[in-house]
Amino acid sequence: MNETMTASAPSAMDELAAALCEFADQVANAFRQLVERIAEAIAPILKQLGKWIEKIYDAMLNAAADNPRHWHLYKHAKKARTRKKYRRRLERALLAKLRDLP
Repeated sequence: MNETMTASAPSAMDELAAALCEFADQVANAFRQLVERIAEAIAPILKQLGKWIEKIYDAMLNAAADNPRHWHLYKHAKKARTRKKYRRRLERALLAKLRDLP
């Protein structure tokens, strides 16, 4: 009887291991699909949130602009280097004004 049990035992273990691997693959696949669907659902929300944050940031920089020319060059300069230069100036002005708040 031991010979039949030992002969059948490895095959049962192999079947169990195969079933566990298949189960793990199914769980991983289901989790992957869940994450993809959540990402698809959240993507438009995050995109709109990014647009709102950009508008709020621009409004804050515009309010901090002591010189209207800096704001104009930040938005309309031809070169990115120039836009960055004036964006940085506006950011420093904004931070200075925020620092001076009571």
